Amino acid sequence: LDLSIFDEWSPNLAWLLGYVWSDGSISSKHNSLSFCIQSADKELLLHVKHILHAKPSLHFSRKRNTFALQLYSAKLFDILSSKYGIKDRKSYRNVPFPHVPKSYLGHFLRGYVDGDGCVYNNNNNNIALEIYGQYRFIKGIQAAVCTELELQRNKVGALAGCFRITWYSKSDITKLYHFMYPQNNVPCLRRKRHKMYKYIRRLSRETQP
Repeated sequence: LDLSIFDEWSPNLAWLLGYVWSDGSISSKHNSLSFCIQSADKELLLHVKHILHAKPSLHFSRKRNTFALQLYSAKLFDILSSKYGIKDRKSYRNVPFPHVPKSYLGHFLRGYVDGDGCVYNNNNNNIALEIYGQYRFIKGIQAAVCTELELQRNKVGALAGCFRITWYSKSDITKLYHFMYPQNNVPCLRRKRHKMYKYIRRLSRETQP
């Protein structure tokens, strides 16, 4: 593993941390970082491997139709836990949103959306972006993003075991798209990006004279 990515903030580090906060799992027992995702989202684990120069192969489960990646490193575990506040069983802890520099917030949000976000068509054939998590984390990310982009602060909704925030206005979705995808070659889950991109293109055509 090449852990130099953690020496200073960068777009790739911000994306990686956002994705670890959403889909990653760390274990103090095994000093490990692991992911297990649906096979359709395999590209996310390839991004992780590329950023960390990780050699372990992905493991495919035919029964579950999932890919898994496990990285064993006491130093990596210590960095994620001590420096960035990511703990064992984080999905069950009501932890606050971590400090993310403003210039990297969009990259962090993209990583989080890639794991625990949903882009879907609502009843009006418009796009909605929804993210899920524990209450303090979700409220924190909402405050940071809404302040930075001047978005509507919609009500935090409760789900079974977690909470969600949703953005659905055309203006908010447009701002979020450009915030999360400032360039074409950033690591991301392409199907979510493409869905937002098609919607932004449609809005652009509708507003043309």
